[in-house]
Amino acid sequence: MARVKAASSEQGEEMSDLAQAEQETEDSALEEGKVFDYITGNPVKDSERERVRQRIARAIIHEYGIAAEDMEPDYGVKVAGRNKRIDIAIFRPGTPHEDQNLYRAVAVDKEPKVGTKGAYRMRDPDEARKEFQLLEAVMAEVETCEYGLWTNGLEFFFFRKEVTRFDTRFKPIADWPMGDETIGTREGASLARMRRADPVMLRTAFRRCHNYIHGNEGMPKDAAFWQFLYLIFCKMYDERRLGEQRVFWAGPYEPFSPEGQKEIRLRIVPLFEAVKRAYPDLFKGNEEITLSDRALAFIVSELSRYDFARTDVDAKGAAYQEIVGTNLRGDRGQYFTPRGAIRLVIQMLAPKESERLLDPACGTGGFLVETLNYLNKVFHDEKKRQARRRGYPGIHFAARPSGRFRRQQALRFGLRSLPRSCRADERDDGRQFAWPPVPHELARISRRSPAGRQSGE
Repeated sequence: MARVKAASSEQGEEMSDLAQAEQETEDSALEEGKVFDYITGNPVKDSERERVRQRIARAIIHEYGIAAEDMEPDYGVKVAGRNKRIDIAIFRPGTPHEDQNLYRAVAVDKEPKVGTKGAYRMRDPDEARKEFQLLEAVMAEVETCEYGLWTNGLEFFFFRKEVTRFDTRFKPIADWPMGDETIGTREGASLARMRRADPVMLRTAFRRCHNYIHGNEGMPKDAAFWQFLYLIFCKMYDERRLGEQRVFWAGPYEPFSPEGQKEIRLRIVPLFEAVKRAYPDLFKGNEEITLSDRALAFIVSELSRYDFARTDVDAKGAAYQEIVGTNLRGDRGQYFTPRGAIRLVIQMLAPKESERLLDPACGTGGFLVETLNYLNKVFHDEKKRQARRRGYPGIHFAARPSGRFRRQQALRFGLRSLPRSCRADERDDGRQFAWPPVPHELARISRRSPAGRQSGE
């Protein structure tokens, strides 16, 4: 009888927890016309400019390893006696949000409209100089602010402040340092320094590269696509040469000087020759990189910062398909099945490990890749079920996330807070945390004693 009462009590508590969690999920739903602020965790008014800011905030956290608690949106700075607001202010780790701790500043604008030809001409820093007035004024006013970024979601201009005896200069650089102050120089051009790409930012980088070739070089879309593809091959081949010195890299200042651009070409052209020898079935042998030194330097600096091997296959596939689609869709009668439709078809087919999948007109391989993702998910879900049945140490399934658990995980991953709507994510070091939209599916990572009790309780 006591066992029945205990089981009934546990079931009642679980149902109560589930109902409370579902109510919390409903309460956390965003109102129409609002978007989630990735820094503060609060809803903010939706706009084209705000969407750009949120994409950049996410990239700063996930790609550069800067904690949300060290960032502040719309930070006020007094410039020449007037109050100005910088879109994202970044402070030294763990310090109060005050001017003397501000060392990076971000100014954003809404994304420009792409012309009817599907390309946008990318400006160089001199052409876009008037856009940087607020950013430069803030960096000049705040003595400790060393780095700046201006972006409209498609163009990215990074700066480093240099103070001399007579003036203050804002020198363009290819990229910001990571949160630990390391930057992609030759000494840092290794697998340890390249970073895993955020899916949205990788698509943006691919678009920027293609836009530069098509819009700035004046190449036809198909020629621009093949030149970009040659460099993708170079990048992936360079990553796979384990134990050898990296060749596909760009120093922080190389893309902005003719001498630096020529140095990049001297590294990339021999690398492409090695790629053609390594893959004779894919190349005829007479292919050439015909990009100008300036365009080649731009693309290498964009791609070299990412580690394709550690980047999720879905992110690479979506980014590549977006570029392929702009060149082949409609022009040559080729159309790509939407990713959502592919995912639905594979879920309905529910392929098994012992079965074979045939897609004779696979294009970019969307159905094949999604099949691998599906089987990978089935495999890991089964491992979780087995762990739950056996009480495997290290995994415990909770009905809903507690406030204490959210705070612990936020501290663990360097965030101010973990919202209820946050999706599953993974850091560069491979650690994962799960935060699905349905609270009762949450997998709480914890240590369990042989008696079944969680450690620390």
